Amino acid sequence: MKKNHHQAISFSLLVMTACAIIVTTIVILYYTALESEKRNLAVLANIQSNLLDAYAEGGVDTRTGVADLTSLRSRLIDVIETQKTFGDSGEFVLGFREGDNIHFAFEHRFGPSGIPEEIPMDNTWAEPMRQALMANRGAIVALDYRGHEVIAGYSWSRRFNIGVVAKRDLSEFQKPYVQAFMLCISISVIICMVSWIFVRKLNRVMIQGVKKTRELLEATFDSINDSVITINSEGIIQYANKSTVALFGYDINELLGNNISIIMPKNHRDMHDDYLRKYLVTNKPNIIRRAVDFIAVKKDGARFPIKLSVSESTSLEEVMYIGVIRDISEEKHLQRSKDELNKELQRSNKELSKFAYIASHDLRAPLRGIKTTAKWVEEDLGDNVDPEIKDNLQLMQNRIERLDTLLDSLLNYSRVSTEERQYEKVNVRELLEDVVFVVCDDNVTVNIQCNDIEIYTVRVHLQQVFQNLIDNAIKHHDELIPIEITIYIRNEKDSIWCSVKDNGCGIPLEHQKKIFEVFQRLVRRDEVEGTGIGLALVKKLIELHGGDLEVHSVPPVRGTEFCFFWIKERG
Repeated sequence: MKKNHHQAISFSLLVMTACAIIVTTIVILYYTALESEKRNLAVLANIQSNLLDAYAEGGVDTRTGVADLTSLRSRLIDVIETQKTFGDSGEFVLGFREGDNIHFAFEHRFGPSGIPEEIPMDNTWAEPMRQALMANRGAIVALDYRGHEVIAGYSWSRRFNIGVVAKRDLSEFQKPYVQAFMLCISISVIICMVSWIFVRKLNRVMIQGVKKTRELLEATFDSINDSVITINSEGIIQYANKSTVALFGYDINELLGNNISIIMPKNHRDMHDDYLRKYLVTNKPNIIRRAVDFIAVKKDGARFPIKLSVSESTSLEEVMYIGVIRDISEEKHLQRSKDELNKELQRSNKELSKFAYIASHDLRAPLRGIKTTAKWVEEDLGDNVDPEIKDNLQLMQNRIERLDTLLDSLLNYSRVSTEERQYEKVNVRELLEDVVFVVCDDNVTVNIQCNDIEIYTVRVHLQQVFQNLIDNAIKHHDELIPIEITIYIRNEKDSIWCSVKDNGCGIPLEHQKKIFEVFQRLVRRDEVEGTGIGLALVKKLIELHGGDLEVHSVPPVRGTEFCFFWIKERG
């Protein structure tokens, strides 16, 4: 509200300043017009004195002057009546000196009683006439023969030895300026009063609005699960919502008016007060407009972690700081559990990789022995071997090779998450052409729809994904029609969208989730060669690079499409 009072005072001062300027202008105009009026009256007095001298030079009898003065009087009266700028109180006065007294020549516009018979020369009245009878010419503001203050121009007729005065009442001249001055003062007073009344009413409206807004804000803050605390620049708590009371265990009256350090550990209290003082001086924030983690203390002394966000408000009567406090004890607990699980997972992955390597190494030694022994048996039997035995020996050799391939696939699958990744710039189209050249023979038609796209990624991972998807499409094709595979790549802002589509027999809906599990096969191994790890490895590699693999197939409609996003890394 102080701000509104300041605005009202400023507005009143502005109005008063404007009025002062107007009054000053009126005063300047008044004195300018006064000097102009004095010059005009001096000119009129000179004209009349020159007129008297002209009568004298034209043969007027200056000794008697009876007839001629009557004529002269008529002439002067005509001048008075026709002189419109002379005002309601303007007149010409003729006088002569007799001894130490001033005598006037004839009656004037104010009637016979308006002129005294004589006025002493040393009297303060009739100052303009006294100056004229002293043979002076000019203008003056002084008392006339009535004792009224007038503006008068005076002159001297040397032929008649009389003074001529052209005058008007000063009050008449001042009247419009006084009226303007009073009008200006009245307007300024009225404006100040109206503005003050308006501001008071506005203040009441604003007070009611602020009250309603405060109630609404308090109701809003009370509905928030987080603690909300408002402090002033000295760290004194001005407001706390219900969640604050529930969180810290204090009564609301125990919080309001206390320093915010009441909810801080003892070793942080002095630091907080020092920080506030430094911020008010330097305006360099440390925690303001940021979310930071702190330790808070409840009324019973229990410590717990919090997330604190502080904002500054300067729209109120003083600087205020609003803090939002969230108890992150559960989050910290979950984070610790997560970290422990990640450590356990990393340990498990390392052990799995180690196990896969050891298993692969340890199994290969007897496997090679079995393979060699089977070969020796086949050689020893020679060409006279029974056909059934020969088929069994060949089946043994095939199973041994399949087991060897399975060990390689299992080892590769276990190493995906733990092996070091070598990032490099990869031209996607060139990579696809290389994969197609290695995997496909002349019986497979591959249509690559890809522009010249370069991304920063792990080449071997992307290569394994496309190699396994294309190999899977070829292996599981029923060959009722020629094999056709379409590869479409679309460049996105942060990724590439990839699609590998074949024209095979499709995958039933109930099996579309199983195909990504390790060792899951839809046909027998004797019908289609494979380890059952290929698609599981594809899914793991795509997810490792932030993507997601989808399969689209609706038998009996032919064709299966694998779609995925491959996230670009920043080189």
